[in-house]
Amino acid sequence: MGPLDVEGSGFHPSTMQSMHRKKPKDPVAVARGAKGGKKGGPVRASHLTPEERSDQARQAAMARWHKKKKKRNRIRTAREAH
Repeated sequence: MGPLDVEGSGFHPSTMQSMHRKKPKDPVAVARGAKGGKKGGPVRASHLTPEERSDQARQAAMARWHKKKKKRNRIRTAREAH
């Protein structure tokens, strides 16, 4: 194991360079995707009844609150472990 191995895992920091290389994006495809995303939400919402929109908004809010509560509990548990 060399001095640069992270905790003897065989991982070497020089491999990070190859891990973070990204393929160049096609600008035409990027523009097409952005255009569709901007149109999709309002079109989808126009096909829903007010009750359906309200239900979906309520579900989204509950999911966000649950995620926040879960994170808070994880931090609390980590503090208690120390």
